[in-house]
Amino acid sequence: MNVTEIFPKERNIFVESENDAISLYPPLKGFRWNYVISANCEETNSNLLTSDVDRFFLRVIRSVSDLIVCTGLTAREEQLKASKQAPMLLLTRQSHLACPITESLSEQVVYVTTPNVKYGNANTLALNPTEGDLAKWLQDFCREYAFSRIVVESGVSAGAALVEAGLIDEICLTVSNATGILLARELAEKFLKDVGAKGSAIQVLKHETTFLFRFAMHQ
Repeated sequence: MNVTEIFPKERNIFVESENDAISLYPPLKGFRWNYVISANCEETNSNLLTSDVDRFFLRVIRSVSDLIVCTGLTAREEQLKASKQAPMLLLTRQSHLACPITESLSEQVVYVTTPNVKYGNANTLALNPTEGDLAKWLQDFCREYAFSRIVVESGVSAGAALVEAGLIDEICLTVSNATGILLARELAEKFLKDVGAKGSAIQVLKHETTFLFRFAMHQ
């Protein structure tokens, strides 16, 4: 796959495997929020927005993370399956969360914040429901279980709440179906403003009409 790096320097990169791409998404100690938007669609379900290149780099991001955090809403709406790259944490206030992640056997552990109930996936571990401040609960959980490289794959509401709490260190934003960098940058900046994030671009990649931004947050 040919990828063009637009920023911080212009160059063409040939990426043959996910291992080749790790230098573009190096391990980050802290919290990354990964999200995708489209230039021509207001749909919020990422299954309807993602492209092959976006899914490729998502696997790269997951491969350098030691925990994947999703909300129960995202898991249900997108019928998510467990990842082979890292354990997953599903945040929900429901008493039971029925979706492929919790029902189909997984190689990795799946943590879910529901009362202690049995799931079809024997590797699902029910935790006590979240209480009080979500960001603090998440920090305490990661500290207790020794997770330090976390990728958040949530919707806007949960992600923005973590941004407001100062928990997000980097936002990886994919803008798909963009006709050019000017439109992609405009949409990316609007997204940051909408979620209350203040950050600086540290990398911009392009493959066909897909633009991939990395923003470092200003804490």
